[in-house]
Parts: sequence; C-alpha cells; structure tokens
Amino acid sequence: MEKDNETDITAEDILNALGTENREEKLYKLLEFLTKDRLIELKKMFRNLCKSKCIVPLRRSTSKNIKKLYLMDDKNLPKESCNLLNQSYMTIKNVQKLIKNNSLVDSNTLIRSAFENLVMGMMIYLDSNVYEEFKKLGLRDEDRVYTKQQKLRNLFKAKLKMIDKDMFGDLSNRQIQKLLDEYYDKLCLFTHSTLVVNEMVEGTLNNDEDLFLMIAKQNMYFLEVLLNCCLKYITNDDCNSIGYEYMFVGWYILISDINREKYTKEYLSRYSGLLYEDINKDYIKQSNNDLKQLQEEMKKLDKVIKENPVAVIEFLESFLK
Repeated sequence: MEKDNETDITAEDILNALGTENREEKLYKLLEFLTKDRLIELKKMFRNLCKSKCIVPLRRSTSKNIKKLYLMDDKNLPKESCNLLNQSYMTIKNVQKLIKNNSLVDSNTLIRSAFENLVMGMMIYLDSNVYEEFKKLGLRDEDRVYTKQQKLRNLFKAKLKMIDKDMFGDLSNRQIQKLLDEYYDKLCLFTHSTLVVNEMVEGTLNNDEDLFLMIAKQNMYFLEVLLNCCLKYITNDDCNSIGYEYMFVGWYILISDINREKYTKEYLSRYSGLLYEDINKDYIKQSNNDLKQLQEEMKKLDKVIKENPVAVIEFLESFLK
C-alpha cells in the first residue's frame, strides 16, 4: 500500500533509511519520526530485539549449563552446589511466572531466596571452609564464621572477577561489594520489611504496581545474568552468543514505560508517606543520595546525546543490525 503523506511513515521506513551516507539528513528523519507519536512503535522493535538477542539466548545458555552440571565428572564439584544452583534456576523460573501475574511480594521473596542459594552454591564449590561449615545443621548463628550472609557475600565478591572477567573485571572490589550488598539489602526490604510490603500492596490496590514491577524485573534480570556467569565458569562454557548490551538498552526501555505524567512528585508522595519519613529519615536520605547519583549519570548521558546527535544514528545502526 502506498503512503498518502508523511504521517504514514513507519519504523521500518526509518530503519531502511539508516545508512552510512548523509547522516545529518538521517538524524532529521529520525527526529521527525519520533515527534510524530511513533516512539511506541520504535520501542516495540527495541523490546523485541532485547528479547531475541539477549533474554532468549541467556535463558537457553542457563538451561544448557544446568544440565551440564549433572553430567560433569568433577570431583571438586559437590552435589550440593549442583542442587543449590539448580534450585536457584528453578526459583527464577517461578519468579518469571509471578512477575507476569503482577505478584509483587511473592516474586521479590523468591528472588531473594534464589540469590542466597546461588551464593551458597558457588561458595561451597569455591571454598572448602564454607562447605565444611555448611554441613553442620545444629550450628548456632553466633558460632558461624563462613556461612553468614554477609560473610558469604564478602567471599563471593572476591571471586566474581575470576568467575567472569568480562562482566566484572572493570569494577573495583569496593564497587562489587557495594553492588552485592545493596542488591541484597533491597531484596530484604521487599521481603522482610512490613513497611515496604505494605507499600507494594497499596501500589497494587491503586493500580500502580508497574512502579514496583520495574524494580522486580531489574532484580530478576540481574540474577539471571549472575547465575549464567557462574554456570559458565563451572562448565567452562566459552560461548558468547548473549548480547548483554541489549539488556542495558532494555533497562532504559523499562524506565521509559513508566507514565511520567501520572507519577508526579505530588502523586508519589503518598508512597513516601507510607515509609514514615520522619522516623526513617537517615535511611531514606542515603537512598536519595544514591538516586541523585543516578540522576546525575542520566544528565551526563543526555548531554552526550545532545552534543553528539550523529552518534545516535551510529548506535542505532549497530544495535539494529
């Protein structure tokens, strides 16, 4: 069907127009396309690419390597490690179903459980002290040295660069420590803190669960990547079929799905009030500092895009191939 006017331009037209010549002209075409309320179409294409280039290969790789765990002839690989990593995998699959059904509290509870099983399973494999203490059922918490959650994360942190140099090699030990600790602390808030659970329930009652689902999805995807890195390390799988760069773009898509017109500062104040800010001001202040740092990074990104508009075209060309 022929197009009657410029308003009939499609995302496919834009992608076909992208090329190595006349980049400035292509940029204007892209901007024209975006200003005609067709952003949702372009986002759909990006979303599909994120799924086909990253999520699907990631899950195939994890499934393949879980099976390989039980076929390996490795005397240094305890059966308990195989079982805990497998349970982490099965739990994540249940999380995927819960998130599809907008089940906020239960999905976050299982993400935390899967993370704990993953870390324990890996440290049993990598540290004989952890393995020996792990076997002692009646050991009191105050007598534990190696199997406390904080200690396990500290030990795990020291192994991550060895487990996947490409993924974690550029991070300092302090950055990795902060990443793991903040991840676990937030998971605990979503499961053990009745204040946060209450807030999520209120969000569901107000049809605002998309705010918390965005966080749950990010937590789930991070855990899936982490599990896959660990499995590939154990099975010596050097396959590089997963396009992790697509997941980073997918993260921006998740954020862009949030309705900014609806979730104004005034609207969101109803949820901050549920956290009793006057009582928890010190904790909330720390979280706000982290948020401000993220906002600063986003501003820097916006500045880079505005100062280098042609780079947007180059990125789209490479990303959409």
